[in-house]
Amino acid sequence: MLATRWRVEDEAAARFVEQFYGELAAGRQAADALRHAQVVFIADRESPATWAAFTLFGDGAVTIPLETPKPRFLLAFAVVCLLAGALYMVIVRRARLRAKN
Repeated sequence: MLATRWRVEDEAAARFVEQFYGELAAGRQAADALRHAQVVFIADRESPATWAAFTLFGDGAVTIPLETPKPRFLLAFAVVCLLAGALYMVIVRRARLRAKN
């Protein structure tokens, strides 16, 4: 479990967690992912109030099988296709009911 020991600004926390999960998705162990995310923030001259707040609880040697997120347009395209298919089914069903009557 990744947690903070004190309050961190939302935007900075979101960027840090995104970096951390990107490292996990690259196949790093949890402790290495945390360390690498912290190194990236240090190199970017981020405040220690941000990167030092994060800590791991549990087994840091665990590797979590993650995938990098797919582009959001693919999800939107899939949703549009499903909705179009559902609409088509409704139209066909109504046409068949009208044809029977």
